[in-house]
Amino acid sequence: MITSHYLKIISKKNIDYKEIDELEQFLKEKDIELYFVEPEKSDIFEECKKLILEDGPSMIFSYGNLTEEVLAKTNIQDSKSYSLLIWMLREKLTYFTRIDELIIIDNYFFNWEPAHHDHCMQLFEDVFSDIIPNLDSFKFITKPKYNNSNFNAIKNFIHSINSKIYVSVKTSKDFHDRFWIVDEKKGLFIGTSLNGIGNKYALVDYLQEDDVNYIVNVLNDERLI
Repeated sequence: MITSHYLKIISKKNIDYKEIDELEQFLKEKDIELYFVEPEKSDIFEECKKLILEDGPSMIFSYGNLTEEVLAKTNIQDSKSYSLLIWMLREKLTYFTRIDELIIIDNYFFNWEPAHHDHCMQLFEDVFSDIIPNLDSFKFITKPKYNNSNFNAIKNFIHSINSKIYVSVKTSKDFHDRFWIVDEKKGLFIGTSLNGIGNKYALVDYLQEDDVNYIVNVLNDERLI
């Protein structure tokens, strides 16, 4: 059985068709065909995209075989695959439209080694820089023994873009998995920490609303937010 997936690409500037050609060649190397669909014929694709963006990929495949969506293993030096990886993470965040508050629950978000500092800071910039200008608060929940120097580097970068953002870090031993919570209403499950993005294959999916509510209630009960 052949399973089809559809990717919509929107450009805010004039399209460089050389880049489209490069994208087509990159996808062909992975046995993925690239097609252009006329807008008036793409209604069904838009409906599928809406379902996936609203409820996550696990929902759309719950009627048949469950197919997980993964963050690919890549390398920051491989500009094509790295760009697609970053695009997927940013697309999931920006789908929530305007974001006022972002909470990241991750035991190892700040625990990278000095040798990986530039790499992790670049990842953080590439994933979050577009939403930072509109944020009111950026909150981190991590394990008690975290690298405070790395947190300060992240905090300074955030404030370099938007000095008005409230940035905080609190600690807890009660979380194992990694969650990104948007405005205490929506959320993502992320299978890897910042320093692991692109190093190994990892799951990314939307959280169910009930799960987000449960996590937020725990955070409030523990006075973490």
